[in-house]
Amino acid sequence: MPIKLIKILLAGVFAGHLLKANRVRSAARFSRAGWVMLFTAVKFFWLVFKYVRQRKKELKSR
Repeated sequence: MPIKLIKILLAGVFAGHLLKANRVRSAARFSRAGWVMLFTAVKFFWLVFKYVRQRKKELKSR
């Protein structure tokens, strides 16, 4: 997975997260929905990070 693609993904997730966060904040200040979104974003970043590390190892071992 090229770095450029990861940056685009992260930017997209971050932008979407900000838009949703603003909508949620107007309803209730950092409610459960806010925490769920934050957790989902963190989990997504972690999955991408793990995938990238795994790919690097595979490329090195070839």
